[in-house]
Amino acid sequence: MTSTDAARVRPSGTAVVLAVLVALGVLLLSTGTGRATVTQHGPEDAASARAVADLTGPDRAAARLPASFLAAADRPPVVTGGMLVDPDGSCSSPVALPLAFDDACRAHDLGYGLLRHAAAVGGALGPWAREALDAQLARDLGRACDTSGVDPARCHLLAGLADVVVTANSWRQGWSVPVVEHGPFVRDTT
Repeated sequence: MTSTDAARVRPSGTAVVLAVLVALGVLLLSTGTGRATVTQHGPEDAASARAVADLTGPDRAAARLPASFLAAADRPPVVTGGMLVDPDGSCSSPVALPLAFDDACRAHDLGYGLLRHAAAVGGALGPWAREALDAQLARDLGRACDTSGVDPARCHLLAGLADVVVTANSWRQGWSVPVVEHGPFVRDTT
């Protein structure tokens, strides 16, 4: 394959930005209002709240997860890259993301699993939890760009665009429990 052929196979920065903007437009125009989709009827599940705080804190590999969450997991979380991750997690994106983002996405998926678990046990967490998990994802993506050896400019562009899309989706879902959705730009269930 010549360098000209490789340039045609790999999308340009402009194509990536355009694809993400189209996906973001579809995401914002699809169902969702920015209002909470799950109403909190009682106190937050304390064990899940503590786990989210741990997953977004300084010692993420030692996060204390609720026993009921671990019992319900298909596979237990694993430590990789200094953080606890969902071994079955992945990056949901309408465009190809660097492999260097995989651990960050899997850690984010673990956090979203905790949000769903808290709601299932009757103690949905407030918006703070989803905001904290999304902010941690943005930091993790940036860190991946700084340490992965991937072209830094392209990597940070993709990390920033991923952050915008995740934040827009969280706003659209009211910063509430992540809802599994399917559509033309959804490749995953996180």
